Amino acid sequence: LGAPMTSLLTSIEDELALQGRFIGGKKGFGATKKIVLQIVKDLALRPVSKPVPKSGGIVDEKSLSSDEMPVLPRPPDPLTCMRELLAAQGGVVEGEGEGEGEGEKEGETSKAGEIEIDEEDDEGHSSSLLSSLSLSPSHARWQWETDLMELIGKMTGLRKLCQPRPSTAPIGNWGMLAAVEEINRTCRFGSSGLTARLFMGRKSAPRVKVEVPLARNEEDNMEALQRQWEALKTVYAHPRTVLIFHLKNHYALIFALREWMSAGGHVRQILTARRGQRPSAWIDFQDARKVMYSWSGYKIIVLSETIGQEKILTMKEQLLCGAPLSPLYERKQYNQDNKEKEEKKENEKEKEREKSDVVKDEKKESKEEKEDESGRVEEKQATTVVSTTEKKENK
Repeated sequence: LGAPMTSLLTSIEDELALQGRFIGGKKGFGATKKIVLQIVKDLALRPVSKPVPKSGGIVDEKSLSSDEMPVLPRPPDPLTCMRELLAAQGGVVEGEGEGEGEGEKEGETSKAGEIEIDEEDDEGHSSSLLSSLSLSPSHARWQWETDLMELIGKMTGLRKLCQPRPSTAPIGNWGMLAAVEEINRTCRFGSSGLTARLFMGRKSAPRVKVEVPLARNEEDNMEALQRQWEALKTVYAHPRTVLIFHLKNHYALIFALREWMSAGGHVRQILTARRGQRPSAWIDFQDARKVMYSWSGYKIIVLSETIGQEKILTMKEQLLCGAPLSPLYERKQYNQDNKEKEEKKENEKEKEREKSDVVKDEKKESKEEKEDESGRVEEKQATTVVSTTEKKENK
């Protein structure tokens, strides 16, 4: 725009307050695109007020107090810049832009009509209000309405997050992808890391990359359904990979897949959660597709661990011991240590078994020796008795 936005945003909020609406307001009290753009155009159409001296006539700088003296250089007025912008775009300043029947596009407003963040800006791209500083008609038309609504959408999301009972509605797929990037940037993973990407869902913009896009003309195509199901099974079976399903008002893991043939046909289901994070709901894949077709923000996200050649981060042990995300173990070394411990335990058990067998053998031999000794003693005693008896008989 070429001018500070603070005063323009303040004026927009004041006008919204007169209508009983607020940026970040609840259902029925929030700001909509139509209302905000109409307020901007009304503000641009208002005449500029100039200071008039009490005595009338031309303003004399000497008659102004120190507080009323103009300060140079003076920052450009955003409403003046907006007036010039509208005039440069072919007479839109006369209010011929949007008609009464023009509504908001999908993704720009929530179900309550309130402005919210465009969740499909998954790659972190963001338009800038300073992207076009020239108001010359020879330049390409600047879509200032989109940029302005994006800015107000960010304000809406921030205020919802800062409420006494914060709402996480402004955090969409873009937040998931950005969080993974931040983890990779701030945490030491050695030669491994985390990646997140959009796997399945509708494409809302050409720049948004979706591995398995759901086309409108394939919603009822059974061949497309089977192809998408096979793609889902393939990525689900990949090691060190989890699937996160963004369904209505919720994010949840996809815990399992199953399919079978019945009298009614081919049944395909995914195990996820409509509430909480426990595996509690088997949802037909066709119903999951309907959810993703209903809005471009609903998608399946793939979160993967990229494995290096030597060092691999083991996050589970760190989380269990409450340590920060830093490499406590290398997975290879950890597995090797476990293997050595198991082998050591097996060797100790084997030695104990051998020792026990030796003790048993010794006891058995000792018992046999005692039995032999007792047999010899009895035999000697019997021999002595016989000898004594013979002597007595001979005598």
